Amino acid sequence: QITTGKNTYVTDDGMFLKSQIDGQLLQKGKSLSVEAILNIPGNVDYATGNIDFLGSVVVKGNVVSGFSVKAGEDIYVEGLVEDCELNANGSIIVNNGILGNEEFLHTIYAKEGIKAQFIQHMKIKTDGSVEVNKHILHSTVEAGNKVIVTAGTGKIIGGEIKAQKGIECNIAGGPFET
Repeated sequence: QITTGKNTYVTDDGMFLKSQIDGQLLQKGKSLSVEAILNIPGNVDYATGNIDFLGSVVVKGNVVSGFSVKAGEDIYVEGLVEDCELNANGSIIVNNGILGNEEFLHTIYAKEGIKAQFIQHMKIKTDGSVEVNKHILHSTVEAGNKVIVTAGTGKIIGGEIKAQKGIECNIAGGPFET
């Protein structure tokens, strides 16, 4: 006997258990519930494939080069984001950093903003702000609001940075005029 959990209900005829929202189906004992958050316990790689989810996506590991994560809400990555495509209607928060390659094969886009420890060799676009703790190196960054790199070393070296409401950093450029 299956019981209803969060965001689920039984039809009037008692034949079906249906979801009230789009989301991830979870089973706890005999109870089925639906959460608007998709939790990936490890990396986004060949084991998971590309992710396309209507709610928020939480990745406990890394997003490996060549894969994509699309979310109708926010994307939170605890590990490293390699050269991949991220697309969120909300915010993107990367607990570690974003490490692309020199060819800018993929783009990271978030409607509301992007936060990361560092950005290297990547193309970044947001309608909001980009906040980086350490540095932005040889990347293309476009922000509808601000680009802020003032915590830690706060360096922007190389690349092209555009922001509608300003760019804040501790150091702009490098000794070799990059």
